[in-house]
Amino acid sequence: GQEAMVGMIGEVCVEIAPEGRVFVNGESWNAQAEQRIEVGEKVEVLEVHNLKLKVKKIGGR
Repeated sequence: GQEAMVGMIGEVCVEIAPEGRVFVNGESWNAQAEQRIEVGEKVEVLEVHNLKLKVKKIGGR
């Protein structure tokens, strides 16, 4: 199920500010984060609620 997505890595396809869309596992999902994340950044899935992913940016910059 969706819970299996927690911990997966995705890529932002619509800027998250603070909501947008990410591409995970070959599919596009609505996503939200606590910070602005630009298109192309890699994110990690923290939680899944009602088909919306809560994500955080990974990596240093």
